[in-house]
Amino acid sequence: MAQVEKHLNKCFDNVVKLFFSEDHKQMDDDSIYGVISAEGERLALFKSQKKHNLGVEQWLGSLKKEIKKTVNYLIKTALNEINKD
Repeated sequence: MAQVEKHLNKCFDNVVKLFFSEDHKQMDDDSIYGVISAEGERLALFKSQKKHNLGVEQWLGSLKKEIKKTVNYLIKTALNEINKD
């Protein structure tokens, strides 16, 4: 995983690390639960992404889609909250 993490910032804007389950005994070690920015901000994905049995290109593509879905939802939710007033 370390080999991929050093290239994340080239694939995704300001993504430098991935995070996995806090408790590896209860959750699948192979699932990505979110991303971490250079400033240490964490973005938890709505749907974890499994990387086992997939090529790097496939799970990175899947991760990209999930990041986009998550950020899109969070922006829409924030706009709705702002427009309530």
